[in-house]
Amino acid sequence: MPTLLTHILVKPHAQERWEEILRDMVRHTHAEEPGCLRYEYWRGQEPGRYYALLSFEDVQAFYAHQVSAYHDHYLDDFADMFSDMRLEWIDPVTDGGSGLPRTLSAALDDDAPAKLRTQLALYPILVAQWWRDADPGS
Repeated sequence: MPTLLTHILVKPHAQERWEEILRDMVRHTHAEEPGCLRYEYWRGQEPGRYYALLSFEDVQAFYAHQVSAYHDHYLDDFADMFSDMRLEWIDPVTDGGSGLPRTLSAALDDDAPAKLRTQLALYPILVAQWWRDADPGS
């Protein structure tokens, strides 16, 4: 349900290490997260600019990804590597070719762990009203 594009600017000294880390995270995510629909990294035109496209079945799967051991393992590295990082929630155009579900915000399950609730507070899923206006039937 949630899909996002992460804009990342990596410091010049850290680009090689960053690519090692992202490959490890991709390997773990694809192997261990059945709720992950898409998890891809891309290089941009600007030196050090990367993008990550992430999509998950539901909010539980997204927030579980955020608190996974392999994600947490690299948090200190990220602080030293990134000049800038921004999450942008995106919504697939119906019949636009992605095959991904609409980006929707939903409550966590009542029994969701506190770590997931913390992630929800840090990274709320922001659904733009114009998405609904542009495609009200979905």
